[in-house]
Amino acid sequence: EEGEGEEEEEGKGGESGEESGGEVDDHKVVPGEEVSVVELYARRKELLREKKLLIGSLASAFLEEPEERILNLEKLVKLVDAPQAESVQMSVQRLAAASVLECLKDVTPGYRIFHQDTGEQRLKKETLRLQKYESGLLKSYKSYLLKLEKLVNIFKVGKKSQPKDPLVVKQGEFFLSCMCTLLVEHPHFNYANNILHAITPILDSGHPDARRCVKQTIEKIFKGDMRGEISLEATRLINHLVKSRKHN
Repeated sequence: EEGEGEEEEEGKGGESGEESGGEVDDHKVVPGEEVSVVELYARRKELLREKKLLIGSLASAFLEEPEERILNLEKLVKLVDAPQAESVQMSVQRLAAASVLECLKDVTPGYRIFHQDTGEQRLKKETLRLQKYESGLLKSYKSYLLKLEKLVNIFKVGKKSQPKDPLVVKQGEFFLSCMCTLLVEHPHFNYANNILHAITPILDSGHPDARRCVKQTIEKIFKGDMRGEISLEATRLINHLVKSRKHN
């Protein structure tokens, strides 16, 4: 499987006709056309290269001027689960998830964003611009987490119903690692509790690697939390999980 999380942002700008994240040309074989394995591989490689360039250009342009290019982040988030050519879909979605993760690690503030209702009060231009950016950041952050969680939920089903497809499992593990990384990097940001609620049940998963990832994440939270807020919430959730297991 190509498209590991190590792919770095490439190129400049974010202006591309493929930014919407919709389905792309699959270079599909025409019925009756004879295509060799080498040709199919070459087509896949070229399509994946195009998507890497697109993702890299969107990410690098956003990081250059986050407040001015928040739409680039939104486009990247859409690519996390956007339909793609079947031959590259999982790779492209993985690359997009990795790029969004790096962007959020870089731009997420170390505080909770909270906007007061100012009513009729007029705000300075700079304040309005910052609020618009922060609102966009929250929107993208939430959308990203929801997209990740859709696949991560495969680890929460009954132990006898764990996913069999190794590619789906691998993708789920990577998406889970993205959620865990965000929680460790920004444990006091707006959606930290949401991430915690999403991953804690996986401590009871029948998938050992997923369990291990969550266990190590919560251990890091306990060690690094100087305020005690996120640790307290984690303790409550684990206590609830243990009690529910006793009843089951």
